Amino acid sequence: MTITKDQFLEYLEQASVIELFDTIEMFYAKFNIKPPYQQQVQQQTVVEEVEEQSEFDVVVTDAGLKRINVIKIIRAETSLDLKSAKGLIDNLPATVMKELSEGQASELQRKLTDAGATVELK
Repeated sequence: MTITKDQFLEYLEQASVIELFDTIEMFYAKFNIKPPYQQQVQQQTVVEEVEEQSEFDVVVTDAGLKRINVIKIIRAETSLDLKSAKGLIDNLPATVMKELSEGQASELQRKLTDAGATVELK
C-alpha cells in the first residue's frame, strides 16, 4: 500500500503527541539516524571534558566544502607552507596545533569552523 504525501500529512495532523513521538522514533531506527537530543548530549560531554584540561590540541576531522579557506587559515595560524597545509587536509584527521591554551584553541577552532571545517579539541 502506497500513501501520498498529503495522506501522510493528514496522519501527522490527527496523531496524538505520543503517536508522533513513536513515529519519529521508528523513523530514526529505520534509517539509522541519531536523534538530535543524543547528539547534543554527546557534544555536552565533550565540552565538559575539554573544560577540565589546561592544554589542547586542535584536530581537523573534516575540511568541508571550502577546503581552500581551511588551508588559508591553517597557513595563517601556523608556519606551514602551502604544500604542508594541503598535506594536512589531504590526510584527515590531522592535528593542526598542539598544546594551546583554552583561549587560543577555541579561537583557532572558531576560525576553522567558520571556514567550513569540522574541528575537535583534544
